[in-house]
Amino acid sequence: MPHSAEWRDYKIIATGDGEKLEQGLYELVEMTRQPFSEKPLFYLIKSYTTGFQPTVLKNVLGSVLKGIKGVCEAYELTLPTEEEGIELPCGASSMFIKD
Repeated sequence: MPHSAEWRDYKIIATGDGEKLEQGLYELVEMTRQPFSEKPLFYLIKSYTTGFQPTVLKNVLGSVLKGIKGVCEAYELTLPTEEEGIELPCGASSMFIKD
């Protein structure tokens, strides 16, 4: 995939334009992967919005790190409530851990 975007294009992260972030998530993750070594020990993505499903983050991360032996996992981020056993969704994360 060609890298037409630059870091400045991702100011959308700070401004909260989720639609643009959704459209450019793969390219953003691929771009942030470039400065790392060929075989990173881990890579973590966290999204504090309910707009991304954990599986989507896991699939993007797995695609970008394809060919590196390791495990990709996905998690839902939640906030506890005062009622026992009830948690509120507040985001998602995915982590790659090298074998």
